Amino acid sequence: INERGYKAAVEVYDEDGVKEFAFHSADSFLMTASVSGDGQEMAAVTMGQSEGAFTSSVVLYRLNRQEPYASCDLAGVAVYDLGLVGKRYCAVAEDSLHFIDQKGRAAASYSYDGGVLRRCSLGGDGYAAVLLGRYRTGTQHRVVTVGDDGRELASLELDAEVSSLSAAGRYVAVLTGEELYIYDKQLTLCAQLEEVSQAREVLMRS
Repeated sequence: INERGYKAAVEVYDEDGVKEFAFHSADSFLMTASVSGDGQEMAAVTMGQSEGAFTSSVVLYRLNRQEPYASCDLAGVAVYDLGLVGKRYCAVAEDSLHFIDQKGRAAASYSYDGGVLRRCSLGGDGYAAVLLGRYRTGTQHRVVTVGDDGRELASLELDAEVSSLSAAGRYVAVLTGEELYIYDKQLTLCAQLEEVSQAREVLMRS
């Protein structure tokens, strides 16, 4: 949200719509934020400049306090998405995933190894699902599942135009122009639905 006098602000509400927490930033832009699964903490990504270079900071808050208790700087990294994967926050960047533990330490990372980030879903049970393109354009893709230790769990090559990717619980849904595939986190095919050319997006539920 926008607040006068601040570059960015984020508010956290409980299930009844009561505001539990508010964070305001006067010197950095807020990129994204995520609340922990138990509703006790929040992580926010802010972006600022230091000595002419931009830096993303993952800032950790307990919702019963106004001051952060930890932060982790990612120099030269732009964060597109943030979520809790297993016991660590996962910051999705252009060339890698960064895993931040709940003490604000950079605990692990996963490099795309030259792949082009197309889509990422952080809703899996202890893993992130990433869609990587081999080139900037084209239909050659690789679906990868990554644990919160930064290790690749499984990888699957696809030659199809992928319009949507969604992970939740044990499963990953991949929607192409003609078919819907559902895999487990080891990327073993569990189900396939044909003739879904009218669908544009898929949402996996746990």
